[in-house]
Amino acid sequence: MPNGTLRPLAVLGICAALASAIPLVSAHPEGEPWGKPEAAVRQVANPGEGESAVFNVEGAGFFHALEVVKSGGVSDQTLVIVEMDGRPSMDFSFATLGNPMRWLDTPDMVANARKAGDIGTMTLWFRAPIEYRSTLKVTVHVGEHGVQDINLRVLHSVLEDDADHEDHNH
Repeated sequence: MPNGTLRPLAVLGICAALASAIPLVSAHPEGEPWGKPEAAVRQVANPGEGESAVFNVEGAGFFHALEVVKSGGVSDQTLVIVEMDGRPSMDFSFATLGNPMRWLDTPDMVANARKAGDIGTMTLWFRAPIEYRSTLKVTVHVGEHGVQDINLRVLHSVLEDDADHEDHNH
């Protein structure tokens, strides 16, 4: 073999050996590390400009991800607001996250809005979920004319009891 081929093969061999020595998934000794995962879906057909779709959770837990799929609309001024414990934590419009310069795509977080025809999809995802102590509220506020429907999907975890929340180290 030519010398230029040996080095890449050696690197691949070392990477394969390291990969086999590291477990991909390790079980948490006390069950799910962030509580019991739950997914919720809210659908709103023919929302008018100024209307909102709301997802609300009472109690402690962790916010993992959301996806909002919007069909129609003329300006992408539909706004997604995430509130935790009564305080706004983040808000993005489809227009803002539709700009690729504002996308986040890291191993720890994804935030973007993509469009295919008249379908817009906003995604927020966190590798390490964000803790909330009393409430989680996600609001999709339609700020534009012509939106035909909104599908809101939220992935979060709820804790079995509040004592678990207090003992949780993160």
